[in-house]
Amino acid sequence: NWIGSHAKEVSALLSGPKSSFKTVADVRAREMLTGSAPPGSDSYSFALMLNALVGTRLKVISGYTGMAQALMAIDRGEVDANPGASIGTLMGLRPQWLTEPGHVNFILQLALEPHPVYLRGVPLAVDHALTDLDAQALRLSLARLSIAYAFTAPPDVPADRVAGLRAAFDFAVRDPEFLADAARANVDVSHVTGAGVLDIIKQAYASPILVIERAKAAAATP
Repeated sequence: NWIGSHAKEVSALLSGPKSSFKTVADVRAREMLTGSAPPGSDSYSFALMLNALVGTRLKVISGYTGMAQALMAIDRGEVDANPGASIGTLMGLRPQWLTEPGHVNFILQLALEPHPVYLRGVPLAVDHALTDLDAQALRLSLARLSIAYAFTAPPDVPADRVAGLRAAFDFAVRDPEFLADAARANVDVSHVTGAGVLDIIKQAYASPILVIERAKAAAATP
């Protein structure tokens, strides 16, 4: 009984302002050092997926304890880039990177859809997949970002109560006071209904076995 998500999430492959890596062609042509948290983190897994499915040459330095340290590594020149910084993370840690040009180079968006406000003109990774199978595997791997903050209720809740919870959630995330609070807290809001969440999950579960296997192989730790 999915109730809804107050936001989708979009991650990005980005490089430092002085880096020579600025386009997809650049990161396919030469090895690029990227900082990440240990294996299992988004920044680590996304780097593996981009290498396998988009043909990038990201060399992962996974000794950072979290995104704050990995982004600081770009400032210090320890690495060229980061492959998994989400809009939510950047709004919390480096909001100026999203609103002021010159801080970083955004190379790819990792999401099913481009962010409606930030990263305009930055291509989607799925549009640069090496093959159609790779594009499908990338869509499957990134589908969860579209329901990043989903709320749910147990399976035995009566249908009328589920409907009430969904209606209340939809009303809340559109409420002007809620939106004003979110803006003050620098929190992104891009509402997905309960039915929308369920549709994304159904599509993911309907993926052909070849797509599932390709996605698993792409994210497997070497």
